[in-house]
Amino acid sequence: MVEGRRQWLAGRSSRSEARFQAAEPEQLSPAAGGRVVLNELWREVTSGRVSSVALAASACDVVLGESGGRVSCYDILGVLRWTFDCGRANPYVATTAEGKRTAVLAEGTLWWLDGQGQVLWQKPSLTGLVVVDVDRWGRRIVAAGEWQRSLVLAPSGRELGELDLLLVARFIVLSSLSGRCVLASEFGDVAAFDLAPLRRDGLSGTGIVTAEKAVARTVRRHQDTVQ
Repeated sequence: MVEGRRQWLAGRSSRSEARFQAAEPEQLSPAAGGRVVLNELWREVTSGRVSSVALAASACDVVLGESGGRVSCYDILGVLRWTFDCGRANPYVATTAEGKRTAVLAEGTLWWLDGQGQVLWQKPSLTGLVVVDVDRWGRRIVAAGEWQRSLVLAPSGRELGELDLLLVARFIVLSSLSGRCVLASEFGDVAAFDLAPLRRDGLSGTGIVTAEKAVARTVRRHQDTVQ
């Protein structure tokens, strides 16, 4: 099975887990010059150029978009969890804190995936939209791009509104805590928006887990697979 040439520079999963759960930086032994050197957990060589990357903050999953249209999800131990081929070049990806939902935007089509990389819905004909982000709970999906185009969606795929955007968006950050969305162009323009006026239409029963619980859950899953 060809999933790229995995280079386990940090050793096997048990060693990777131990490094992930390492002490706080001030408890580590500083290298020469007083700097702390952090250990590499894992490294993956993908089959194509990486077009975007997203991190599920609580689950610690990493989602990669590749130039050839493939989207891959790796867990905290560097093990491939799922793949999705969108069939379009240079997908832009964003994921929720637990990795239960992932947005993929490429060539005017937006996909909303579940935690196993399966398509929940697909929305075509979004010409000009090139970047996307989601809040940590998956309650808001914001896409933007060329010609001052933008779109705000609920997790059901229903369109909630748009931004009064006066720039060509190339970068996007969405904060769940502040309810703000910040977009920037490559020409120096930055704009911030408040998403609070939009009616809540979120995922029910979606809780936030700590990174430690996510690691323990991942390790148990691998142990059950081995047994």
